[in-house]
Amino acid sequence: MQKVTFCICFCLWGITSWSQQITYSEAEPEDLLNTYMEIIGKVNGNLLVYKHSSNDYAISVYGPDMSLTERVPLSFLDGKEARVHFIAFPGFVRMIYAYRKINTLYCMQVKLDKEANELGDPELLDTTRIQVSDEERVY
Repeated sequence: MQKVTFCICFCLWGITSWSQQITYSEAEPEDLLNTYMEIIGKVNGNLLVYKHSSNDYAISVYGPDMSLTERVPLSFLDGKEARVHFIAFPGFVRMIYAYRKINTLYCMQVKLDKEANELGDPELLDTTRIQVSDEERVY
């Protein structure tokens, strides 16, 4: 009798257990095999993903169900970036990037909202004079 009760309880426990749900998004036509992707994080319910392929820079905005809401091109990036970093906050994202122009390395930042729209113009944080042969990864 104890075995039957144990089996019934075990079966009922298995029926009422919870598991996580995994949801995948559809691949975008712009995504190539050599596309670099970085998950920025969740900002006000939207998931932001940075994508870079050759000279195409964009942030894809996904909704809670992982459906693509919008693809925002980053027009202020021109292909000379040495590094791109993101700091995600609950309501916005700070994008910090560095690029080289002649013998000067510029470090810039721009604030983005939950739809990856710019909140103001990019701001200069720092500059560094470098030699032609120097490594570009100063920042």
